[in-house]
Amino acid sequence: MIRPGKQTGYILLPVIVVITLVAAIALLMNTESALESNTAASELNAQQAQYVAEAGMNHALWLARQQGCGPYGNLTNEPLANDNYSSTLTTDLGSTNAVTINVDQDSWISSDSPADNKGNDQNLHIRFEGGVIERPMFRYDLSPIPAKAVILSVTAWFYVDQEHPEGQVDIHRITADWSEADATWDSMGANLDFPVLAVIPAQPDMGVWVSVNLTSQVQAWVNGQSNFGITLNSTSEGTNGDYNSRESANPPYLEVIVGTPPSSPAVLKAVGTLANGVTRSLVRDEIGLIQSPSQLLQLQPDGAEVMDTYLDQSNPGYNNGISDSLWLEQASGNDDDHVLLKFPLGRIPIDARIQQASLQLYQSLGTTSGGEVSIHRVRREWEEGNDSFTNGPGVTWNNATTTEVWAVAGGEFDAAAIATTTINPSTTGYYDWDITPLVQGWMANQIGNHGMMIVADTTGTLLRFRSSDHGTVVERPKLTVTYSCTCGEVCVPPQGNGKVLLLRNRNDPDPTDTQKQALFESWGYTVNLLDDWDDQATYNAAMASNDVMFISGASPFAVGNKLNNAPIGVVNERGELNDELGIATGRASPVGDSIDVIDTDHYITSIFTNAPLQVMTAGVELTTVGGTTAPSAQVLAEIGGIGALVTLDKGGLNSNGDTAPARRVLLPAGESEVDWLMTNNGALIVQRAIEWGIGDKKTLDDENIILSTAGGATLGGLTFTDKDLAEYDPVTDNGSLYLDGVALSLAQDIDAVHVLANGHIVLSAINTITLGSITSENEDLIDYDPVADSATLMFDGSALFTSGSTDISAVHVLDNGHLLLTNEYTATLGGLSFGPNDIVDYDPVANSATLFFDGDAVGFSGWIDALHLLSNGNIVLSANTTNTLGTLSFHSGDLIEYDPVADLATLYLDGDLFSAEENIRSAHVGPGTGGDAPIGPYNVLFVVGNVGGPGMTAEEIDHRTLIESWGHTVEIIDDGASQTDFDTAVANNDVVFT
Repeated sequence: MIRPGKQTGYILLPVIVVITLVAAIALLMNTESALESNTAASELNAQQAQYVAEAGMNHALWLARQQGCGPYGNLTNEPLANDNYSSTLTTDLGSTNAVTINVDQDSWISSDSPADNKGNDQNLHIRFEGGVIERPMFRYDLSPIPAKAVILSVTAWFYVDQEHPEGQVDIHRITADWSEADATWDSMGANLDFPVLAVIPAQPDMGVWVSVNLTSQVQAWVNGQSNFGITLNSTSEGTNGDYNSRESANPPYLEVIVGTPPSSPAVLKAVGTLANGVTRSLVRDEIGLIQSPSQLLQLQPDGAEVMDTYLDQSNPGYNNGISDSLWLEQASGNDDDHVLLKFPLGRIPIDARIQQASLQLYQSLGTTSGGEVSIHRVRREWEEGNDSFTNGPGVTWNNATTTEVWAVAGGEFDAAAIATTTINPSTTGYYDWDITPLVQGWMANQIGNHGMMIVADTTGTLLRFRSSDHGTVVERPKLTVTYSCTCGEVCVPPQGNGKVLLLRNRNDPDPTDTQKQALFESWGYTVNLLDDWDDQATYNAAMASNDVMFISGASPFAVGNKLNNAPIGVVNERGELNDELGIATGRASPVGDSIDVIDTDHYITSIFTNAPLQVMTAGVELTTVGGTTAPSAQVLAEIGGIGALVTLDKGGLNSNGDTAPARRVLLPAGESEVDWLMTNNGALIVQRAIEWGIGDKKTLDDENIILSTAGGATLGGLTFTDKDLAEYDPVTDNGSLYLDGVALSLAQDIDAVHVLANGHIVLSAINTITLGSITSENEDLIDYDPVADSATLMFDGSALFTSGSTDISAVHVLDNGHLLLTNEYTATLGGLSFGPNDIVDYDPVANSATLFFDGDAVGFSGWIDALHLLSNGNIVLSANTTNTLGTLSFHSGDLIEYDPVADLATLYLDGDLFSAEENIRSAHVGPGTGGDAPIGPYNVLFVVGNVGGPGMTAEEIDHRTLIESWGHTVEIIDDGASQTDFDTAVANNDVVFT
């Protein structure tokens, strides 16, 4: 919704519609009066009163849509010429309370000025242009709303001060605390949640208010979720606009309605009354009460998400799945071209009411051969393929898939057109088709979404449209959908990312397995399949490569105890496996369509209220626990007082008396044989259960990764050299330059890196480098301050390694100042001899080392190229060559996460994300950790030889200089000193270094 100011009264367009309708009715009444002059006066009056009642019904329907989920007002004696009408909406809406919430913190951050704070600016910039990202941030003080209150509706209003016609703006939840006085890109750039809460469409005009629906997010905050506010983020290239801040004359705010949600459908009665007192009534008892404002979604994804191609009759075996153009032609002979196009609809809530949908294609040819172009519904699935104007797998003029032919060459589609638009061939640009009925049918599951066939209706037409694979993003196909949801539904689509392992029945495949796979993929997940009869080793390998398991149509007998120690989260809809998963000792299968939510403190249910929740569109067999429930289980929802949505956290006590090795969820979804007739609320529970099942692994996986490679590489759209450090965001698949080694004139590859909490970078190179006036060798570590462009020697390898060839290949600085180190060769440090496949824990104060990771003991060969210790105790590492650890085989371009307790490895960064095969040399995960190493300062007693003779050796002098450079005080004592002198010296110092 867009408005020029705060609105009161009617919106102009609906009023015009109503006035036009009234005029037509008045004319009709007068006409009929003239034509039916012989009709009895009573019959004519009744008919006229009916017309007045119909006018009142239309006005009342419009009013109900404007009032959303309440409170509601009725129409009383609204005049219509000499007559009038009234209306009454009957619903069970209880008392309501309207609250206006102002923004109490706002700012904006910029990747182009990452250390700058913008908290006092009147305009908040939104930008996605030329690699520069700018995001407004808002936080609302919700203290006027009672905790756990039921939120009927929330409308967020923003004032557009500078237009951004280039593209839409997505709204995300902020995931970390901030204040407008200190928020910067460095501190907050990575702290946004993946799901999109709402969308602001492209804004072609400045000086207007725009609104979005934030009901579910405010409900979560009121339920206890940490309220860090929201941020606006665009991914449409060229977007550059402004929104007003709270310091301006048009500050952002929320309109909140608190109360009990009304039932839907409701009953609406309209009464028409003539001037002579004759009345007629109309009653509609299926009035759907829908949320306001409507939501707008504009999809313009790339070729990885959209399926589009063209079918070439003159080359009937050619596939064009990756062509950057979509050719459309109707010619004499056998020379027609048809266009196939399919958009994913996973970002639209399942129960959404589609109000309007339009397809927009960019015509780029500029010929003189245009005409009418029509959209038709495709009747079967097809395979996009990955070729361009060549024979290859995928759809062609003759084939729907590589192995299946079309029933009719050129594609199977409805003869009746959904929409038709006339194309002016000399005018390039976007052309629109209204495909509302088609999208409505898809979303209502009345027709399968197999996409659209675009056909030229005029002989001689030759047109070229941009495809989703075209390099100019703003000219790709667009689908724009306006939708709304019924009151009581959470009006956001399920959204996530990660790898889901779908456990299915190999011997008796269930059709819903395919449905679930497609559904999860539409939510953003990558789905891999596992057969229930596979052996334990196959289970283990599959779990190592995925984030969470979803048990679908699997046979409990086939699964057996293979999941008892599953190290990843398991989301289960098979009640027969409750005991094996430790959730409960039994199960029950009640029939129904709803659950009673009783706990909204949990992530899965935080967007709902403590009330009955319809999760299925019809009564089906659901699932609950039975017998004894696990002592540590958390019941989030019940059916008849028995747990139906139940979670068990990692480390909790399960129903078998053991400790849960990872998270477990029992869904109320019921047996897999039952079709998934889910409401959007039900789908959100499933998706949020998957997301919670991924657990803290997902949080760690979402951390940015700083890395270097053995050669130049491209990752996340960034091309960098072997002298650089790149920062990769796995959520957005975006790379940025973290350290420009070329600008710093680094002569060698970086092969070890760790970022400290103070922002300094600890690094080593494969050979001699000079950085910040310090020259170091491949056995050294330097502490580089990128702000001051200064460096200090942190670890002097020539002084500290005592034997073997030395070349530090990875480092991690612990909070206690110890160093986790790997070396490319067998060497001795701090009295410990270790190999290239080991990790040592080195105490630089005591000059002692212990074995942290024993490569030989776990069958790890080669040397460790990169190393980072996660907060959960797992180790992120890479190897110099193909290797195996914890049953996982990986390559030199991969990062793996290794759990040393469970001896289990999972893929952390897939090397296939690089544009070509690479070798990762160093890596750091997340923000800086560890302080200036080592911690202190300490008083150090340094025991040396020959103080009174020839003096300290060069090596001892280097050691003393290094320790003093860390801020410690060094006292020297000769190793031949008396016991009394030693006792006195030890008493006056903190640590002894020998």
